Amino acid sequence: MALPTRDVARSPLAVARCRSLLATALLVATSGCGLIADSHNRKGVRSAYRGDYQSAMASFQKAVARDPKNSDAQYNMAAALHKIGKQTGNQQYLQQAEQLYNQSLDNNSGNVDAYRGLAVLLAETQRSEKAFTFMKHWVQTDPTNPDPHTELARLYNEFKDKDAAIAELQAALRIDHQNARALTALAALRESEGNRMQALEIYQRAYAAQPRPEVANRIASLQQSVG
Repeated sequence: MALPTRDVARSPLAVARCRSLLATALLVATSGCGLIADSHNRKGVRSAYRGDYQSAMASFQKAVARDPKNSDAQYNMAAALHKIGKQTGNQQYLQQAEQLYNQSLDNNSGNVDAYRGLAVLLAETQRSEKAFTFMKHWVQTDPTNPDPHTELARLYNEFKDKDAAIAELQAALRIDHQNARALTALAALRESEGNRMQALEIYQRAYAAQPRPEVANRIASLQQSVG
């Protein structure tokens, strides 16, 4: 379960997963190793939805205490610390968040949200070069997975390098030509360029691969605009 950080109608690019790379922190996921840890995770998610990140963090701490290897709980706690640290300027919280993002990845190297959260934190703390190095390393170490390319594309786009973003999305689609996330992100980029016909066609491919209401909304909007 994840908390979207932007409304799709305000940002077509956010359709990719309703997330902005530099606005992520922020997001919480639940899946627990154990019913009690999962219960704490879910309680934390509800608190985060309300914007009560202090209570959310307390719940995620309990989940980690119950299951120290729970990657989702570690990610959730990192995200809460990241959000609070950003809001208050507390550098210690941001340092703790970075440590927890890394621990989450140590326990689950496939945790996409943890990769994204750590890249966000690095970029937000004036370490954009390290953020790119980190994401490129993920691409290199997981060459058959389209997700690293999609997330690296998101980072490139946040730094206004659309050509590099498109190249990464195309690389993701060479791995999985029906990958809905990569297709949606590519469609959003084409739409942002004003290429509405091509964007519509790619959104339709994304919807065929994975029907999602936000993608359907983009299709309907573009169909009206192109006549």
